[in-house]
Amino acid sequence: MNFRPFIILSLFIFSSCHSALDRTFIADRYALDLKQLGIEELVSAQEMFLINHVVVRERDYLDYSLKGMKYGDILAMAKDMSANGMAVKSSFPEVKPSENLKVDISNDGSGYYDQKQKLKFSATFTNTGKKDMALLDATFLVYGPFQDHIATVAFEINTKIKAGDSQKLFFLADAKVIRENLLFGRAFSLSRLFMDDILVQADIQLGGTGVTTNNVNNFDKLKIKDQYMEADKEFSYPRELKGTEWYEKDANGKASVFKPGLRYYPQ
Repeated sequence: MNFRPFIILSLFIFSSCHSALDRTFIADRYALDLKQLGIEELVSAQEMFLINHVVVRERDYLDYSLKGMKYGDILAMAKDMSANGMAVKSSFPEVKPSENLKVDISNDGSGYYDQKQKLKFSATFTNTGKKDMALLDATFLVYGPFQDHIATVAFEINTKIKAGDSQKLFFLADAKVIRENLLFGRAFSLSRLFMDDILVQADIQLGGTGVTTNNVNNFDKLKIKDQYMEADKEFSYPRELKGTEWYEKDANGKASVFKPGLRYYPQ
């Protein structure tokens, strides 16, 4: 008796009675499962993005594993991380804030510069003091949807800001470097990172600034920067974390703190 048609029919009936959310995560099957989640319309586009980011960020040093988990549970984990961040937080050496300088940052989304995908953002620097100052440089930290550090970018600026005045400047971060950071240490390759969504939803925070109130007129002749600037320094996980003490472990040997470089890089 040929059991093959019976087995195929049984597998079809079994799979038709179970949604993609009930399937167990298997790395080699992930691309097909992600596609099926979209076909079945069981999750929103944002929920699919969050599921994918859980898979993208799975690492020993971020202290979670998807082995044996169903996609419904992965989605629940993703929503918790979106609200509360990852268990293993990023840590940086403390930096003293520049006095009399207020900085407001805005994510301007994903775009292209010299045919390369970039994260575009702007920052308004306000001199709240009574003396003119020169803004020498600025470093920014970029975080993903789980409050996970994905980039550090530093810029040389050198421009004068008069007392009480503000200046809005525009910056770029290379999506290629961010992608390399996201994939650092992955055990298997991924076909989709949803880079546009990652860039658009990125949270950009100030790492540190360099200012001076000495000889500020030396900076007064510089052309006001009204175009997007490329970074002078971009922290790369593959190039700069290997061989360094880049995460701490607790008494049980589990990762407890992730340490991706400095908060501020003077230019």
